[in-house]
Amino acid sequence: MLTQIKKVKDTVQQMVDKGVASVEEIHKSIAEIPFAQIEKAAPERFKQYVEPVKNIQDTAIGTVYSVIRKINRQIGEMADEVLTKVGEISGKGVKDTQKTPSA
Repeated sequence: MLTQIKKVKDTVQQMVDKGVASVEEIHKSIAEIPFAQIEKAAPERFKQYVEPVKNIQDTAIGTVYSVIRKINRQIGEMADEVLTKVGEISGKGVKDTQKTPSA
């Protein structure tokens, strides 16, 4: 039973990790739209600011999703510890079915 719970936990954790990666890519592509428009339509004097501001935004977006992935990993590690303790208490160990996803 505990092994099955761990497999479900691992599957959910992988799904969250993949979902976060997908949402991050969508977020970045949507965030790019205003910068592309500014580069096309803005007066030349404003264009010099586009790349530095875009880099700041990309860094911020990357940081947010990196933190979400880290939290997902930490929750998975905590769940593994809880399942291991439950297994020790009940006398039924939990096999390590998969490694948790990494960022």
